[in-house]
Amino acid sequence: FAQNQAGWSEKPSQHSGDGGKQQPIQLKKLQVVQQFYKKESEKDRT
Repeated sequence: FAQNQAGWSEKPSQHSGDGGKQQPIQLKKLQVVQQFYKKESEKDRT
């Protein structure tokens, strides 16, 4: 998880012009990442 967040922190500099647009994308990414980890942890349990 920390790895992903570190990956994002590099990107904002590219989009510094439209910071408003970029936030929803990060939120969406966060949800996707969380879903991915949820699926992975469910796999581990079974």
